[in-house]
Amino acid sequence: MLYGGFSEARPATGDWRVKLPEDDPEALALLLNIIHGRFEAVPLVLPNSKIYKITVLSNKYDLTQVLRPWARRWTERFVEHSAHSAQVAWIAWELGDRVFLEDMLDDLLLTGSLNEDGNLVLAFNDEPLSSFEMLAIMNVVGQSKSMTVNVLLQSFLGVGEPIRGCHTFRTGYSEAKVCDAVILSSLVKGLAKAELFPLPQPEDYPGPLLEFYDRITGLRESITILDNMEFDHTSCNPLNELLDKIDWAWRHDRPVIDEKHKSHLEVQAKKSGVASAEEDDSLRFDANQVIDRRPSRDAHTSLSAVDTYNGSPM
Repeated sequence: MLYGGFSEARPATGDWRVKLPEDDPEALALLLNIIHGRFEAVPLVLPNSKIYKITVLSNKYDLTQVLRPWARRWTERFVEHSAHSAQVAWIAWELGDRVFLEDMLDDLLLTGSLNEDGNLVLAFNDEPLSSFEMLAIMNVVGQSKSMTVNVLLQSFLGVGEPIRGCHTFRTGYSEAKVCDAVILSSLVKGLAKAELFPLPQPEDYPGPLLEFYDRITGLRESITILDNMEFDHTSCNPLNELLDKIDWAWRHDRPVIDEKHKSHLEVQAKKSGVASAEEDDSLRFDANQVIDRRPSRDAHTSLSAVDTYNGSPM
């Protein structure tokens, strides 16, 4: 930047003044103190907001490696409320802390929602994530949310098939048809009560993913069957089948970063000295404190392999 055809380069004549109006003065001063060996002027403890500004500049000027003596200490001091901070997500991205970042983004996937502009926002303060440099990462979170909603919606397709008990045992034709109607109408009423009817397109559901899961599992209270009839219709209830499908969909892996992002984090971790994803660091924030329904990262099935729900009626 100080050499070549840049505006900050030394002029042929006159005083040489480098103007950096977009850089935070305090963060830049701290980086300069590190570069010039004035380590006594570098605090061991900094608020997340200042670390964020420092890492924005370290990214801009490719200086991540100079933060190595402090990077691990800074990330180890992240606490639970950091899961709601896009600034902390950026810090983890710049310093290569993949474990912390994946846990944080997974929590965001469960609790984030869409604002009126269609942007993913933090559940804690409705802060739009598009205002931060990590937009590419956040796009993956948004896509993963849509894929998960899609798989959960598919749980309703084909519910009650193959043929239920009252059809198998050939009860009166009208009774079997009434059985179908009772179950279907109760399911539709339950979906309407949960504000999920008609079924939404996956990308159009604005609420948190965890809220969507709670809504569809709440249908257990809505499904009814024929009662006081000659044939026992208990076996006609599709509830267990539906809940099994929902559970299967919910436990599948929900990717929050892709291979390109993993490669970036590995490079940054080597620069900063932050622990790699494979290390079990007890000082890392445990996102499972937030929600115990998170799927295992050992799951092998990817949501991307599932066909997209197209909004067809049940």
